[in-house]
Amino acid sequence: MTGEKLSTFVMGALSKDQSLLYYLKNDMINISSLAKSMKRDAEDYLGKSVSSSSIAMAIKRILPELAADMTVKRDRSLKYSVVMTSNVLALNIKISKTTRDVINKFSRLVSDNDNFLNITESGDEISIIVSDNNRPLAEEMFKSEIILEKCANLSCIAITFHGDFLKTEGIVHKATKRLFYENINIYEIYSTLTKMVFVISAEDGGKAYNALQNFA
Repeated sequence: MTGEKLSTFVMGALSKDQSLLYYLKNDMINISSLAKSMKRDAEDYLGKSVSSSSIAMAIKRILPELAADMTVKRDRSLKYSVVMTSNVLALNIKISKTTRDVINKFSRLVSDNDNFLNITESGDEISIIVSDNNRPLAEEMFKSEIILEKCANLSCIAITFHGDFLKTEGIVHKATKRLFYENINIYEIYSTLTKMVFVISAEDGGKAYNALQNFA
């Protein structure tokens, strides 16, 4: 179990620093010295003592996988385009007896002036992603509903596929992995038969857009 937790720690530490991965991949950093520098953080993570040699072994074991991920191998048969939409608002609402009726009215009003709208229902909650210029309308119409969370200043990165991406093995993993390597948090992800959309912080929008240009 300790070995698995140590591997998880090393994986997380190395994945967050692409420069460090580059130096390791090109033998520009001494693994033993790196392991010693990581010892205190590793012990804090594990809650117990761990040797530098164990950390070094974990680095050597994980490095080939992470280094291979740095090299993007594109599937030229899969065509797609990436579009970023800024100024997005996200609402998470607890479902009540009136929620669905209010959402139906809200969606009709939104469609008259803005076609950017996504509604996802899961269990006893409904998530709404909509352009921020609809915030006054949303606040008025949902004022009697239970708002579990409201996030503004978001961006959506939409990947539109020109082909059957649903049958492309590992395609979602490839996309989320690129965002992970850029330390980008995903607030929400949703998809259709032709599109995959990531909702992220607006400040990460440009970085995410660039990262996903050649992810597959």
